[in-house]
Amino acid sequence: MLLFTLDAVLGIAVSWAILRRDLRRLSGVELGRAWPDSTLWLAVVVLGPLSVPFHFLRTRRSWAGVDMALVGLGLAVGLSSLPGEGLRWVFGIAE
Repeated sequence: MLLFTLDAVLGIAVSWAILRRDLRRLSGVELGRAWPDSTLWLAVVVLGPLSVPFHFLRTRRSWAGVDMALVGLGLAVGLSSLPGEGLRWVFGIAE
């Protein structure tokens, strides 16, 4: 139960951090395509790491956005699942 909660919290926190960092770097047109704050939080909580590629595809609308979406998804999934997997390994918990 604790590891499930850790995975869920990290999925939300890591996704939010990636999106907030990217929002600070957006130009005016790209920022206009981004989700408003309330919708951003809803997407991050409901979709977790999947909100990252949706954000990049929505704001960039280019092949560079596709690349950023794939890298962002890998980063979000890796950073949010690595601590939980490490704890499972240390304590010998099998799923």
